[in-house]
Amino acid sequence: MSDYQTPDIVKNNICKLSALISFLLFFSIAAACSDEVNDEGVAPKPLQGLKLVTIGDSQTSICGWQPLLQQLTGIDWSREETVDGVDGHDPMAKGGTQLKPSYEGGIMQRGLDAIYYDPDVIIIYAGQNDPLIVYLSAGNTGTTPLEQVGQESPIVSKEIKHGVSAISALRGLIEYLQDSLPQTQIYLMTHVPILGVVGMNPTGDFASQYPSPRFSTQQDVIDYEMSERYPKDELIRAVGQYYDLPVIDNWKYSGITFDNVQDYYDSPSGDCTQVHLNAKGDSLLACNVANYLLYAPCFYAPDWSPEDIDSGNYSALCASSSY
Repeated sequence: MSDYQTPDIVKNNICKLSALISFLLFFSIAAACSDEVNDEGVAPKPLQGLKLVTIGDSQTSICGWQPLLQQLTGIDWSREETVDGVDGHDPMAKGGTQLKPSYEGGIMQRGLDAIYYDPDVIIIYAGQNDPLIVYLSAGNTGTTPLEQVGQESPIVSKEIKHGVSAISALRGLIEYLQDSLPQTQIYLMTHVPILGVVGMNPTGDFASQYPSPRFSTQQDVIDYEMSERYPKDELIRAVGQYYDLPVIDNWKYSGITFDNVQDYYDSPSGDCTQVHLNAKGDSLLACNVANYLLYAPCFYAPDWSPEDIDSGNYSALCASSSY
């Protein structure tokens, strides 16, 4: 199953079953009050009354997609818990951080404090800053992503700990949260294709790290993505499979692709790439997350355009998807 290819008939059945399970798990509270309205005559949103914690790096600490997710679903989420931390507990997201605990304040170390924020749902969106070479231990002999994940021992530590792989740290975080919060649903998230600018020369400190130009053709960008970044997402999917956790697959189903990536990012940084989505990109990401939380993944990429995002009607946009 390392290639994650599933026959269409199985996909459809999995989709229906996942949607049913999602409904039973998450909507039991909302269903009881679905016919009620507030003082303004507005019905509650489907995930109203549930608490979300988002763990990660700058993709999470910028807080671009979470407010839109709140708007779509009604789920409760705290910017303060995400960015600053509350009551002396660690913030759940911080830019530039990695999963592996080789320095103070890594994602795994901070993520352990999620237990203090009483979440019903946790989304872990992490691993972009960990180089692929540290995702697995040097002695890992697995031949598939799932085998490789199984060989990485889970590590839990609030202290700096060298020689820990990114997958060991992710496994440790997941197992700690599962043991501490057995009623909480944990989701993992894959990344989206980034912007790589063809013909641009690296600037600043990056000038000595990369050739000029860094990417001579669009194929160079795609080759970089598929060799350095996509394998990380394959391992994140395998972690989800190992623990039977849902994986919000932004790479496959966010609607951001190699063909339209320029619409969802702004100016590149000195390394000739941009990893932080603009407002349009955050909208697509929020819609994809909402579709997973509400309907479960149905294996069909939504057909959205920049014009749809410009409308700002996120609820109608998500409802029009093919899930």
